[in-house]
Amino acid sequence: MGFKKGHKLTKSISKPRHSHRHGHLTKHTKFMQDMIRELCGFAFYKQHTMELLKFCKDKRALKFIKKSVGTHIHAKRKREEMNNVLAVMRKVAARREKKIQLTFFSPPLLILERQEEEGDRDRNIDEREHQLAASCMPPIEDLAYNLGMCPDRELNWQPLGA
Repeated sequence: MGFKKGHKLTKSISKPRHSHRHGHLTKHTKFMQDMIRELCGFAFYKQHTMELLKFCKDKRALKFIKKSVGTHIHAKRKREEMNNVLAVMRKVAARREKKIQLTFFSPPLLILERQEEEGDRDRNIDEREHQLAASCMPPIEDLAYNLGMCPDRELNWQPLGA
């Protein structure tokens, strides 16, 4: 008699049921969703939700989504998804901004090459190679145009469509 009484058995580990997989996202489904989102963009209510979330109107966004989606739980899930999309967009924009700052404001002033004799010392490449590397940078007009900027008559850069 007691807590661990009876004949000792090893528990048989059963395979997880297929019905428990309901709602899990597969690789193929995720790929298709991403492709469709890339081609078609976001639905109107998702765009409006992202605008609300940009200005920290989380509660208002939840109300708006609930009206179009139907249930509170689905609305919370959709709001979280839109928050994640905004976070990814911010991260991509920050990475692009950092890359542009690097290409605009820090031209390769000094190029170092590893030298294998007498230990690992760095040495400057001769002036001709340095000039060649500096000339490989794209012109500032191309970079600005890729950013969505265009010059006006006095070459003051303004956003496209302004």
